[in-house]
Amino acid sequence: MANTFAAGLIVDSLRDAAITTLSSRLAPLKAFARDFSADQLRPRATVQVPICSAGATVQTNATNFESGDTTLSNAAVSVSQYSASFALTNNEINQGFRIEMLAEKNLRQLANKIIDVALTPVTTTNFGAAVVDVDTASLVTATSLKTLWGALQDGSERNLVVDGSIYAQFLPSTLEGFTLAGNGRNAGIFGFDGFFFNNRWTGAGATIKGFAASPEAIAMAAGIPLSSPVTDDLISQENILIEDLGLTVQMNMWSSRANRALWCSYDIMFGAVAADTSALKILVLTP
Repeated sequence: MANTFAAGLIVDSLRDAAITTLSSRLAPLKAFARDFSADQLRPRATVQVPICSAGATVQTNATNFESGDTTLSNAAVSVSQYSASFALTNNEINQGFRIEMLAEKNLRQLANKIIDVALTPVTTTNFGAAVVDVDTASLVTATSLKTLWGALQDGSERNLVVDGSIYAQFLPSTLEGFTLAGNGRNAGIFGFDGFFFNNRWTGAGATIKGFAASPEAIAMAAGIPLSSPVTDDLISQENILIEDLGLTVQMNMWSSRANRALWCSYDIMFGAVAADTSALKILVLTP
């Protein structure tokens, strides 16, 4: 990589880092209902996320084809602004690998915060007692996963999200043991539609290390911050779409006149609430 970076190349590096880092780290968000957009939102704004609770009644030999309809309810999601800011010194600006290193580190920090917020509703208060309760990750077996699947058997979709210590119990010993779905995510394991790894449980209830869920269990909303007059002083402001998630983050870059350092930030408006409390089944480790 070249040592000298023009502003445009710095922006390219910051954009690429966001796409690659967040696509992987935030993959568990695919398990839930999402209303993600590039709309500008103010802090604590409320977004009404639609949740489909019932479909139409199927008619036999119908005479009126406009009878019945889908039942939609709304989950009110309040969003807050989350920002990861960091400086690039003159030395770092002239060493491209350092830009990528700093960007990726701060993107992981932002992703951790988003995961914390997304999992904050995952508690036994919202979703009931755990259906799988074991002492250690090694005791989570195929039988445990079948129990989770059975508890969610009527779900619209069944996704599994577990801690890395549990995920490791089901890694195959040979490459041939992997079964990948057409969209690239691990699927088909004991009948689950998606099998996601998450190693961040700070936001969830105590001892919770996994769950099986249908999308309507958690409603999430996201957007970008409102523009302000100070944007005129920015070197760059760009909205970056994480296509795999439909999630947009805002990247800002500006210059400090005091020390010639570049400052950068990744910003997002994000919130999550419990929606259908019958659509998530909890796994806990209680040694």
